[in-house]
Amino acid sequence: RHPQRFPAMSLIFTCSLLGEDLVLACGNTSDVAEHLEFAVPAVPAVPEHSDYKASERPPRQDSIWFSCDEFVDKGKAPRVEAEAKTEEPSEVSSDSTDVEVDAEKEMSQMSTFRVVPRDVDERVQELHRRLEDVVMDPAGSGSIEKLGGYPTCYWRFLRSCNNDTKAAEAKLRATVRFRQRLGVDQLLCTEKPKEVFEKLKDAWPEVWIGTTSDGSPVSFFDVGKAVRFLQLGVQEEELRLFWMVWMERSNQQQRQGLGKASGSIDPHDMPGTVVIYDLKELHLSQLTSCLSGLHSLIKVLGLAEKHYPSNLRKAVVLNAPAVFSRMVWPLVHKVLDAETSKDVLVCDALDEDFSSQLGFGASELVELLRKHQGTSDAEG
Repeated sequence: RHPQRFPAMSLIFTCSLLGEDLVLACGNTSDVAEHLEFAVPAVPAVPEHSDYKASERPPRQDSIWFSCDEFVDKGKAPRVEAEAKTEEPSEVSSDSTDVEVDAEKEMSQMSTFRVVPRDVDERVQELHRRLEDVVMDPAGSGSIEKLGGYPTCYWRFLRSCNNDTKAAEAKLRATVRFRQRLGVDQLLCTEKPKEVFEKLKDAWPEVWIGTTSDGSPVSFFDVGKAVRFLQLGVQEEELRLFWMVWMERSNQQQRQGLGKASGSIDPHDMPGTVVIYDLKELHLSQLTSCLSGLHSLIKVLGLAEKHYPSNLRKAVVLNAPAVFSRMVWPLVHKVLDAETSKDVLVCDALDEDFSSQLGFGASELVELLRKHQGTSDAEG
């Protein structure tokens, strides 16, 4: 894009690079900051006394704002992000492709909403320091951004490892290697994954139905349809590829939800997904007819805990028959960590009594379900 000149000989360049927004600025920090399209976290001005040491400066904010002088004069505070307004849950088309945005556009929107907490958890900072070599590598830093960036990616991996920094480091390094080996960062713009997604999306039992008022993507998983999907005999490689595309799209939507995030979402995190599982068509006889497919699905879902940890905000299980408790849940439970397991809510019907457990109004899910079922009935 064309450079712009500002008073005091300040100069700013903005451009898009591999789907990321890059801003290069030269000149007085506060002058430049006033003209940026995204919020710059306010940091203290440099003390005027001459014995101030550079080593005493607070850590530089990551991912959003890099400056040679590292400070923004509070007297010339840049525009700050408007407080998120409470909104009604938004409805989306039942076709998952309709709710996905272009990757480059979505990434540019993400920088508008990402505000790094002023007091970042010390364990997050420690993990970030441990992974300095990964962050300095463009491929590694790209993977971290796809997983939520700083501090979200680190926060989620720490949570999944019971806040064990060493374990989280090993797990995140393994994930970066996994993504680089399989080209996960480029899945959404690579032909084969797109072809597999188009081939299987109509048979896949999960569909996006909207977002909560505080930014969490909501999907509906029809277990009866899942049984029919497993009976198709889809090869595990194709199933894994489809599922990874689904997860990358899910991460896109979570990053978009940052602008709506409420106080019930940790400031280190972004709005995780809410999945509603409808088990009303689940029968033991159906499961025995697709054990091979079920085995493949469980193996693929195991990748979620390894490489997309703490992605789930809440899982709501409706209409659960007795066979669910006896056969299905023990299998699923084995691939979930304790942090994820506590986010699973099993109930006969949604009412406001569950709002405190959900972290948002249960009526939001009821309304999204009503609209989705109405659309499905009309299409049927």
